[in-house]
Amino acid sequence: MRLKFVFVGVLAAVLSACATAPDRSAAVQDVSHEALPAINAFRRENGLSPVSVDSAVVRAAEAQARAMASADKLSHDVDGDLVRRMNGAGFAKNAAAENVGAGHASSERAVASWQRSPGHRSNLLMKEATRIGMVRAESPGSRYRTYWALILVGP
Repeated sequence: MRLKFVFVGVLAAVLSACATAPDRSAAVQDVSHEALPAINAFRRENGLSPVSVDSAVVRAAEAQARAMASADKLSHDVDGDLVRRMNGAGFAKNAAAENVGAGHASSERAVASWQRSPGHRSNLLMKEATRIGMVRAESPGSRYRTYWALILVGP
């Protein structure tokens, strides 16, 4: 009889954990063109050339944003380090930088937040950058609900 109560208790705990687990099927959206004017205005204000959207960079940002949302973790390394990911995406010899964020309500707010953060600001102002990709991943059951990944790549 005691074994039956233990099993029922364990089963209840497992079902309870499943009910609060984050949604592993994050919906992603390419927001590169939405964010591009703010990024280019910021670069222009700081004497730098504009960047353009590149579909291969968007795919790399999408993988990172999806991985963060699925793992419910804000991290540059959740899907492997940037160098490995960029090598795998065909950018082995390119300069690259990445900004990640979570919880921002819009791409404008994400970019504005990065402009105020020294490390993220430095990435936005990377001299070598010529192309970007920026993606938002939505995971309603996760801690932050919205995850952001911006990758900047040089020539």
